[in-house]
Amino acid sequence: MKGPLHGRGVAGVIIYGYVLFFSWLWGALNFPVNEGWKEALLAAAKGAAAVCAARMINDTGLTMTIALIGVLIGQAWSPLLRFRERPAQWTAWGGLLLFAPLAGGLALLAALVVYYLAGSVAIAQLAVALFLPFLLWQLKQFDIYAIFGLVITVILTYQAIPLLNPDRAALRKRLRVRQALAVLLIIFIAFTVFFNRYVYQGFGKQLDIIRRGTGEFKVVALTFDDGPDPVYTPIILDILQEYGIPATFFMVGRHVEQYPELARRVAREGHSLGSHTWSHRSLVPLSRDHTRQEIVRAHEIIEKTTGVAPRFFRPPRGVYSAYSRDYLKKQGYTMVLWDVTSQDWAELPAHRIAAGVLHHVDPGSILLFHDSGSLITAEGGNRNNTLKALPRVIEELLEQGYHFMTIDELVILTGLTGEEEQEVQDGA
Repeated sequence: MKGPLHGRGVAGVIIYGYVLFFSWLWGALNFPVNEGWKEALLAAAKGAAAVCAARMINDTGLTMTIALIGVLIGQAWSPLLRFRERPAQWTAWGGLLLFAPLAGGLALLAALVVYYLAGSVAIAQLAVALFLPFLLWQLKQFDIYAIFGLVITVILTYQAIPLLNPDRAALRKRLRVRQALAVLLIIFIAFTVFFNRYVYQGFGKQLDIIRRGTGEFKVVALTFDDGPDPVYTPIILDILQEYGIPATFFMVGRHVEQYPELARRVAREGHSLGSHTWSHRSLVPLSRDHTRQEIVRAHEIIEKTTGVAPRFFRPPRGVYSAYSRDYLKKQGYTMVLWDVTSQDWAELPAHRIAAGVLHHVDPGSILLFHDSGSLITAEGGNRNNTLKALPRVIEELLEQGYHFMTIDELVILTGLTGEEEQEVQDGA
């Protein structure tokens, strides 16, 4: 099967399941070659072939990452060999060299250097495995590459730890505990760093992504996701009108189609409009065709309904794929995330929502609220506590001397201060 993945929902999950299963079977195969460079070459070919096949099925980073997971697990613990452990590093290099050639080549070179300095295969494997996710991030700047590196890191670290102790038989149980603890620690650190640092703050400068505005003035931007909603959006608009402040609404395309008059009211009352995809589907697992559809359909319905062509985009849950980021840049969009979340999607009490926002706000902050949506979907949630918390947040920030701006205004002000350019020069 060639071309992008066209399945939706359950069908897409089934395809990913097939990719994982057949990659695992491919990795589990045992070729009658168990010597030196020939064995290493065949193992590398397994990894490269798995990634290549995944690319033919569905040319997305997620599909190739799933294929890598399958082939590495199959290679490392083959059921055809009664799950006897086999080295997986060459399979990892084979897949990596196809998916990210420069990173794979540098990692292999680093492994040789560490081996030359330390004289230990285990130390070289462990050092490069721990370094790989950061190398991929620096070279590629996309989340899926860091996840790709993390998969390799977990498996290679697990296999390298026993090699550090020559008396493995006598300490087998202790080594297993160490292996398990090391893997859990890596996963915990990666999860914490990725979701708390990358998703909400980013690594390095990302000039095509806005997470906050200039810190030179006491300004903030209120933003609302997932609407318009017939119950909560009108009340939020009334609150904003009462205090005379603007906000930015990142709208779901199908909600604009359902409630066009609400969308027009948002624009009519001077608020900014941004896109939040057509159906609020997560962008990471989507094929390129479906990613484009989510972006283009939302853009068209917002412009058709309100007469405003959105220039800003916020991905559902703040998570985006490499392709979506590249496509949005080419279409002239600026991606807008946030640095302060109300966490109102969790339906917290109003006083906790307000206290959390006020505790973290700083000059230039972009505040995330929701005028629709539940924990998982883009609709059906209870936003009564958001309605109660919003006036408290507005009044307190006004008392502190803050000025409310739309995202458009915040971007212009930030550009006029030259803060982004100065930070880049400082980091150069």
